[in-house]
Amino acid sequence: MKKIIFTFLLILLTATSHAKISNKEISDSLKCAGIFTSTQFIKQGELPNGDLAYKENSLAAAKVTREFLTNEGVLEDKINSSINSTVDEMFGKPYQKTLMDNCYAFIFKLIPNGKEKVEETSKTIYGG
Repeated sequence: MKKIIFTFLLILLTATSHAKISNKEISDSLKCAGIFTSTQFIKQGELPNGDLAYKENSLAAAKVTREFLTNEGVLEDKINSSINSTVDEMFGKPYQKTLMDNCYAFIFKLIPNGKEKVEETSKTIYGG
């Protein structure tokens, strides 16, 4: 009986550790990556307090999200076209704090060590 339980637990743990993300999570991640990328087109004077850290963090978040999606098996063409589509939608719009905060919260929850990865990556952007 112990052997059966052990085997069942082993199968369960193995199956869950390699679980892929859902289509909705892919879609939401792509949308957020596009939103992060679109921040690069906002003039510095239109950012909160004119702080370039908003651009650094958003560019880092876009890069980390892109790498995560690639590792999850999402094709580069899909990533690029989705990000470009969102950038087109967002172009010319002001910085939207609530939207950005929601995207950060989403990717930090979805991507293992996402917050740490974004923080580390942001230190390398613009001479961090």
